[in-house]
This record gives sequence, structure tokens and C-alpha cells, in this order.
Amino acid sequence: MKVKVLLFGAEERSVGRPSVDVEVADSPRASDVLNALCKRWPELKRARLAVNHAFVPGDQTIGAKDEVALIGMVSGG
Repeated sequence: MKVKVLLFGAEERSVGRPSVDVEVADSPRASDVLNALCKRWPELKRARLAVNHAFVPGDQTIGAKDEVALIGMVSGG
């Protein structure tokens, strides 16, 4: 299954584009997608996945129509 992952901020600058496609097995979990991303771009390992605008645990299943985004560490007040 191909999953499109949206990138923002430092992650987008690191990869050089606003989104990437990763190939994973059918019915992937969030951890599968994150592992596939980090295998190709190790510098992304500190980011978290959001699915449909909410952070998800690693065991969250991702569907074909879900919106997936990689959100980097942020701080502020």
C-alpha cells in the first residue's frame, strides 16, 4: 500500500518537499509508516505521526483514505 505523508517545517526542509509516498504492507500501523520513513530519512525519527488531524499511537491502523502527516517536535508558549 502506498501512503502519502505530509511534511511541515524542519521535516519538509530536511526532505526537500512537502510530502512523500512510502510503500508499506496492506493495513499498515502508524509505526510501520514511521519506520519506513526513518529507514529512508533517519533524521525524521524524532517526529510523530498524525492521522486525520490527531496524533496516534504506533498501533493505530492507517486506511487508504486517511490523511497522514509527520509532525516534528515543537515548543513555545
